[in-house]
Amino acid sequence: MVIGAMLGAWGSTAWLAGASDAGRHRAIRGLLLALGIVLIVETGLVWKSPGLPLPVPGRVVVAAVIGFVVGAVSSALGVAGGELIIPALVLAFGIDVRTAGTLSVLIALPTIVVGLARRPALWVGAARADLAACVVPMAAGSLVGAAVGGALAAVVVPGTALKVVLGVVLIASALRVFRPHRTGAPPHSRIAA
Repeated sequence: MVIGAMLGAWGSTAWLAGASDAGRHRAIRGLLLALGIVLIVETGLVWKSPGLPLPVPGRVVVAAVIGFVVGAVSSALGVAGGELIIPALVLAFGIDVRTAGTLSVLIALPTIVVGLARRPALWVGAARADLAACVVPMAAGSLVGAAVGGALAAVVVPGTALKVVLGVVLIASALRVFRPHRTGAPPHSRIAA
């Protein structure tokens, strides 16, 4: 999946160049809403995905194809890809949500590096104000969140609760951050609002 994701991240530049900001935001919003709903609905079902009934070579091919799609979408839309990776691992491969969350980081990191290397203007030219006001505090919060999450994982929070929380976060993100523009202000200027 990592190899497919890296190839997808590398090849998504042409799509990114031809897509408008509004189109990308609509795509992210729709994707996050759909995945959030699927995760929440899936927790209410008795059924647990056993994964695709394929032999190992077939699963490798499916993982590479999913990885390519994840890499292309995540790089083109400027997202890490966990919102695609976690549901794919849970639903297509039958992996529990905790393990899927860990694996998503391992898959997303090389994908992000390839996406940034392919389009350095997106991060080299980032405004210092955005870096100070958003990126640094969010990184600090992520470190605290990782420590709290690690402690909660030791207490054994049910996987269904984690899926519901992830689904709610995805839906809230879609509705809050990537809502349609009315004032013409870019979405990042509304994040702190």
